[in-house]
Amino acid sequence: MTIKLLTTRCLPISAALLLFTGCPQEVKPHQPGATDVYCVYTVTASRGGGAIPVGGTICLFCPPPPKNTCSQKMTISPAKGIEYDLTTSGRTCVTCPAGGSTYEKPN
Repeated sequence: MTIKLLTTRCLPISAALLLFTGCPQEVKPHQPGATDVYCVYTVTASRGGGAIPVGGTICLFCPPPPKNTCSQKMTISPAKGIEYDLTTSGRTCVTCPAGGSTYEKPN
């Protein structure tokens, strides 16, 4: 008997890491607009040599109308091989603090 394993590009390093991060959500840079609102996250871990340090701020664009339900924890990938684990203390869309890096989910 032959068993074929199907894989995706998301391969967990460990079960614990997968429970926290899941598969990374691909994102792209977002050009901020005057009325834009975001889910605001703090970087808790970084892999792949990204420029945003642990403790840095990442703002994920909430497209209109904002749903006001930000994920509490997530992992994003702004470029191939770069991943950030994120957490937030707020669950609503707000303005991005000064110095935050802005991203959006691709269409």
